[in-house]
Amino acid sequence: MNGPREDGAFLALRHRPEGSLDIGELLVAARANGFAGRSSAYFNDSAIRAFAARLAEYPLPDGNAPAISGGTSDLGGGNYTELVGITVAPSESRGQLAVRVHLAESWSSRGDAKHEVRLELLTTYERLRTFSEDLARVVNGGQSEAVLGEEVLA
Repeated sequence: MNGPREDGAFLALRHRPEGSLDIGELLVAARANGFAGRSSAYFNDSAIRAFAARLAEYPLPDGNAPAISGGTSDLGGGNYTELVGITVAPSESRGQLAVRVHLAESWSSRGDAKHEVRLELLTTYERLRTFSEDLARVVNGGQSEAVLGEEVLA
């Protein structure tokens, strides 16, 4: 097995709670294969905990990948714009997992100008399990950041 890639591919999550309302801002940074981005979105803390628990499942279920998506909608509830999207799914038969990340700009001074990045990093079940535990601790206030480093199986 190889360790973290030379380009330092990673996914890092921080949580900024909004009082006792079961809501908080999830701050996300990611880098892989020369692409990088940062964004944030508001989530129910319970939704983040549920996502973290799903990441610890072994094996991950086919056709029902753990995913979380947060963003904004216009006042009428339509036109959803994803600002943070994370999906984890099996990548190949050797146990490799693909973590797909979408990060977009939350406020653009020009409506037609938008910065966004979509990237994928590969990892293993063991790293994902550790990341799952770390993410739960981040949301519960026991840890400042959860970081998932890439691991590519040979």
